Amino acid sequence: PRAYTVAAKMPEQIHGRVKKERTRVITKLYRQIAAMHNQRWIDWQGEVIIDEISDYSPDGIKTWNARNYAYKLVIIKDSNNEFSLGDKLSVRIKRATAFDLRAEVVGVVEKYANKISTINKIDATSISTSMSEKVVSDKLENELVIVN
Repeated sequence: PRAYTVAAKMPEQIHGRVKKERTRVITKLYRQIAAMHNQRWIDWQGEVIIDEISDYSPDGIKTWNARNYAYKLVIIKDSNNEFSLGDKLSVRIKRATAFDLRAEVVGVVEKYANKISTINKIDATSISTSMSEKVVSDKLENELVIVN
């Protein structure tokens, strides 16, 4: 235990070897349970959003990290496509580990770059509209005319 804690003052201390063994057993059990839980996701098909672009994997295939609706980490390896942060993909889970799900791409639902350009167009339109309304408003204010 840490010095100056209640646990440090307890008379019967557990030996370090016992603590290490207990930690090893609990960690192994956790990994088994997590792997069993993630196995339920195999063959699931649904949407994910790319939230990280990883480096190439050891086998030379580009890798992306994505999240599904349950915020599960979904790893996608695909040498045929190029994805960007924010892209929404349809995937099928093929394999599961204790820490992540491995998927293949079924299709592209929405490219984030397309969404950004659409948003930028909308923003530019609304800004120019707001500016022209302001100019008209300023000019009309002098004439005390209200335009709806």
